[in-house]
Amino acid sequence: MKRFLRWAVVTIAVVGVVAFVVLEWVIKQRPFADADAYWAQLDRHELTLDVVGHWNNTLGTIDILSYSQAPIFPAPVPDPYDMSMMKEWIQKDWEERKEAERAYAFFADDRDYGWPKSLRGVLWMYGLHARVWAAPSIAIIEPGRTAEAAFVIREALNVYRSPAVWKDYVYDQGWGDPMRDNVMWKAPLLIAEGLYALLTGDRQTFGPEMQAVARDLYESQDQALKQPIGNGFSGGVCCEPNHWFPQCNAMAVVGMALYDKVYGKDAKQGVFIGEVYRNRYMTFLREYMTDPDTGLLYRRYHPYGPQQADKDLSGFSNVFVALTLHDWEPEFAENIYRQLRKRYIRRAPLGLGAFMLEVPEEDPYGKLLNPGADMPGMLGETAVNIYLALLAARVFDDKETFNQINALLTNLTRPYFRQAEVRFDETNDDPAGLDDKTVGQMLNMMSGWWMLAKVHLGWRTILEHDWSKHRTTDGRLLNDP
Repeated sequence: MKRFLRWAVVTIAVVGVVAFVVLEWVIKQRPFADADAYWAQLDRHELTLDVVGHWNNTLGTIDILSYSQAPIFPAPVPDPYDMSMMKEWIQKDWEERKEAERAYAFFADDRDYGWPKSLRGVLWMYGLHARVWAAPSIAIIEPGRTAEAAFVIREALNVYRSPAVWKDYVYDQGWGDPMRDNVMWKAPLLIAEGLYALLTGDRQTFGPEMQAVARDLYESQDQALKQPIGNGFSGGVCCEPNHWFPQCNAMAVVGMALYDKVYGKDAKQGVFIGEVYRNRYMTFLREYMTDPDTGLLYRRYHPYGPQQADKDLSGFSNVFVALTLHDWEPEFAENIYRQLRKRYIRRAPLGLGAFMLEVPEEDPYGKLLNPGADMPGMLGETAVNIYLALLAARVFDDKETFNQINALLTNLTRPYFRQAEVRFDETNDDPAGLDDKTVGQMLNMMSGWWMLAKVHLGWRTILEHDWSKHRTTDGRLLNDP
């Protein structure tokens, strides 16, 4: 009996050691680098090898986008700018929708880089956001890539200014005009145009549109704040009519700050309209959209009707606002991040890493909300939040959480190098259920967020950077990658 017990103990120990070795060295995939390496890129003025791989994938994606469709609204934009220009184009295309259906369809069909046609709209827009927002940090870290960064932003703007990113809003949802409310599009458009002007010093190519959109946001907010509660009152501009989201208006804060940087005091209003927009937005958040016990933000606000604040405490809304506003409202943002880190960010078993929830298992008072949320089986509801939590960990200088989330992303998605690009399609070849695309192709589409988290230097750094040093004596952008 003793011999049997010894044999059983030895067998269990050997199996345990083998299982540990298999988990650590076969199943687990090590991240390309850790937080210290990503944080050190600026001091070294050198991107890590995997960030170069992400950036090469971005350059490949933008290259196919750039020749797959002639710009629908060519640049330079007309001056004076007509805010009804896109609406009039849509009205001509409304019945047959030939032009809307054709928008970037050639790119969508590309086997290496294409995105699903059925997702044209806000998801294509989010596929672009992170690549555009990463571009200035890439250029600050390696100034020789400034021309590449400007090319990415300019070509992305051709997509932003097309049905490829507002087809769902305009056609499928029936709002008919991308300039109607729709701050979830107008704010990123303003950010991209502001970044292009900042990097290049060129205020002519997109400047008239940038001025028109910034003034429209400012004036729309001004009018909304003058309305009665329940009859149009809000702290900014709606994403869709009667749906005001804090995260979309946080993007407007960034876009308006870029407008202030590029143009200074607005010639029409005589003030820094971005600063005014931000202050009004923050007052509205604090008075109408903040949970008094935790400081977390409510999900959304309805300017019209019987219900104003939707008081769910969305992980997505909160992490997006916190990481976006940190440079202007550090105490407000840091409190949100502390709350998220405490209740929304969870460790996966077996040392696989960490992830972020959309709805935690319990509310702040211990009441059960979402049974089983702390288990990894709930990851399906948090896919976007994982990227945002990684970016937030970068913004809030939280290296421990960054490394944990980076490890989970690596273990889940199994990235690899192909032709100097970081890709996901060959290791994730299951059908995604979207057109003919695979899970890996969807990961390729959204991988810009992983890149952004690895390089983002903060909006204040981007705004205060001396971009004149990125140009040659004859005004050309540095192009020595």
